Amino acid sequence: MIDLPNVTLVSYVLSEDAAFYERTDRVLRYMQTMFKFGRSMLFSFMPPPTMLSKSERIQIPPMDIDAANIWLNTGLPPFIETERCWLVHEDGFCIDESKWKPAFLDWDYMGAPWADGVVGNGGNTIISQRLMRAAMRLPFSVKVTPPPDGWNYYASDVWLCRVHRKLLESQGFRWAPRDLALEFSVEQLGTNFPSMGFHGRNVVPHLYEQGYRAIEESEKTTG
Repeated sequence: MIDLPNVTLVSYVLSEDAAFYERTDRVLRYMQTMFKFGRSMLFSFMPPPTMLSKSERIQIPPMDIDAANIWLNTGLPPFIETERCWLVHEDGFCIDESKWKPAFLDWDYMGAPWADGVVGNGGNTIISQRLMRAAMRLPFSVKVTPPPDGWNYYASDVWLCRVHRKLLESQGFRWAPRDLALEFSVEQLGTNFPSMGFHGRNVVPHLYEQGYRAIEESEKTTG
């Protein structure tokens, strides 16, 4: 097991679908079989079913996707007391811990590159606490009109990694280089890389299926 005492494992559930909640909790438990985290938290407005993971269940108010995007950059950061936060999703997590590299923790933002090579995908991401605290001070709003470049600037990861990236880099924050980020996680650039993890049930469905097969195998031994 890889010891990560300075990392908090985090996921959240906005859906009222109990099965989705259960899958998210299973992802957290699977991550906990590979890594020993300083803390683990699952945020949800739903009353919890029987939780399988060793995670704290933190209640949040019901919110739509726009409110959730604001919450990710303003409401979540105060909960993170460790140096870094590893944010995973029901469809985005580590599936091969043997590919773990300590260098993944050398950057303020580590996540799958988008199709143009820009590192910023938020579905399976390690973010430094100091970057998260800086994000709280950004003028975040979903009441703006997205520019006509195909990007949803309402999304929390786009807002952080595209809209405000130059500003944040000028303040000393560092995004992982593309090739190292591809070793950590893949999404829009496909899977021709020996990556440790993935994000996107629709973008990389075979990795999603592989991930849940690995979870099922893990559950046979962990109970």
